[in-house]
Amino acid sequence: MLPDRIDLILRDLKKITFEHKISLKEWKIQEIKKENNKYNPIEEKNNFLTGNQSFWDNTGKIFFFLNKVKLDNKYNNPYLYLDIDGECTLYLNNKVYRGINEREIKLPISNDNTYHFKILATHDVHLAAKHQRMYNKPYPPHLFRKAYIYNKNQDVEKLYILIKNIKKTIASIDDKKKKKTLENIMEDGIKKINFFTSNKNVLIESINTSYKFLKK
Repeated sequence: MLPDRIDLILRDLKKITFEHKISLKEWKIQEIKKENNKYNPIEEKNNFLTGNQSFWDNTGKIFFFLNKVKLDNKYNNPYLYLDIDGECTLYLNNKVYRGINEREIKLPISNDNTYHFKILATHDVHLAAKHQRMYNKPYPPHLFRKAYIYNKNQDVEKLYILIKNIKKTIASIDDKKKKKTLENIMEDGIKKINFFTSNKNVLIESINTSYKFLKK
């Protein structure tokens, strides 16, 4: 099986991995000020809509973005996707959860499936310094492009990771016979995936069959 074909299979599996997407387009935004290592609001909360033209700052101010969502029980492996500029920190249920250094953020399981999101958003210091050197302006515009919650299907994800690892292993093998044997095994395993069915349960069952075959 050609590497490009494997990449297409991985692309299709990754799409199937994402389930039950909920767009978080509308947020509350609140300008704040840092005083004595605390962040205090200096204005009322206003509405903010995310988007490719949604600038939240270019002057070096600090903001909170706030949102709340309650999920149903089908979200057994929830993730939050954030595409926002700047140096940002995510608070979850009023506690610091993590810095936003990647867009896909795995969420812990909540007892009542309710999530209170708060993003502490400040300007990107390194980008600002570079911009000032080049253009003599203090800060570049910062965007909040999109945010959404989704569930990551664990059955699909584990097959995706397995195929990706097998592909890496094949690329590292010098012995042509061993390489060909592993390529044939992977191809036979991939053929067990029923991408053509319109029944989600049948698809997941075929994915599990493929995983069990390749995991041997």
